[in-house]
Amino acid sequence: MAHTDEYRSRLALKALPITPWSRAILVCMAILPYGMYFSLAGLLGLLCWTISRQPHEIFKLLHRHGFIWLSGLLMVSSSLAVYRGEAWLQLANFLPFFLLWAVFVVHCTAEPHPWQFLRRCAWVLVLGALPLNLFAIVEFWLKTNGMGELLTTLPIIHVMYTGAHRVMRSCSVFDYFNTYANYLVMMIGLSLGLIQWQIVAAPSAKLPVWIRLALILSLALSLAGLYCSGSRNGYLVASFLLMLGLFCLQTRRWLRGLGLAGLGVFVSSAILFGIGGRHLSLTWVTDDPRVEVWQLAIRLTREYPLLGAGLGNYKLLYDGSVPDHDFVAHAHNIWLMLAAEAGIPAMVGFTIAIALICYQGMQGHRYLADSPQAQAILLGYGLCFLGSILFSVLDVTLFDARINVLGWFCLAVLAAAPAIARRSATTK
Repeated sequence: MAHTDEYRSRLALKALPITPWSRAILVCMAILPYGMYFSLAGLLGLLCWTISRQPHEIFKLLHRHGFIWLSGLLMVSSSLAVYRGEAWLQLANFLPFFLLWAVFVVHCTAEPHPWQFLRRCAWVLVLGALPLNLFAIVEFWLKTNGMGELLTTLPIIHVMYTGAHRVMRSCSVFDYFNTYANYLVMMIGLSLGLIQWQIVAAPSAKLPVWIRLALILSLALSLAGLYCSGSRNGYLVASFLLMLGLFCLQTRRWLRGLGLAGLGVFVSSAILFGIGGRHLSLTWVTDDPRVEVWQLAIRLTREYPLLGAGLGNYKLLYDGSVPDHDFVAHAHNIWLMLAAEAGIPAMVGFTIAIALICYQGMQGHRYLADSPQAQAILLGYGLCFLGSILFSVLDVTLFDARINVLGWFCLAVLAAAPAIARRSATTK
């Protein structure tokens, strides 16, 4: 029996073939941070092909999980918005991604070797973050040494760089610091899942040294990039994910203790030395401008409780009530944003729909009790999505399609997990 289990574990580590469209998803994920529009074009092709072949399955998924109802509610809200043009434009951040989520679920469920495919996706994303984190470190060094203007003048680099070169914070290939930080906390979640996979896979198969080193390096550079971004919100979320990941790791106590000590150093350094040149103080809690931002969102919710003021209308209705801020783009909290712009029913509907999908993911994790390697991969995607949700408590970055795609992909993995787990159990 032990010999059979060892054989299965070795087999799971082999590079099994995947379907052409799964390979296309891998390519799209690989280029997502760097060539967003090319990646979106590839995913659009996948979406159109899947809908043309399996329209009934797509509709059934959207209907069963409430996204048909939510789509209708968002369209009614947009048709009655204060600024209708902006509201209809902002639907692009929601409706196409509902369809993309369903397409991802279909492909994850239909893939003959789903956990191999999902593990490859995680590796592609985590290792793909290495160059953008290295660029962020160089960016931070240039800015702190008074050479930030080089980012807008050097050949090739000035095409990639869309951030503010005068602000002493890094945003790498993203256009805003907190968007970059959100992407990093999602990468940290995936990295923790891959670390767990390495731990459970190592007893039955000798993993190459470069795999272990690459993962450690990627996690270390993600933490370094988070520092360079200067995102306090990102530090909070990353600290929570690291603590949660350490308690989930199936490893020796001394190794978990070492990880907790490292987490203590990570948190202490932020308290003592600040984050990316920004020193922490109690004023961050007592005098944060988000309080006034949230108050305006609550006021809009009271004025438009059922259908909201309209998607994207917050910035157009902003009244200058936040000191030293002439412009505020959104409500800096996903629930307040949805309530103010789409109405309370839509906010509650989103919360219930996504919470039920997360519950499905937890069920899938339980069904995989006999497959610790698959559990580890699912854990990584769960932590990745959790990182995005926790980040959205204090900021909203779904307006960047890269964050949106990755979030819906993780949610699709959670939704598909029970079906994949049951299929794996029946084929043993």
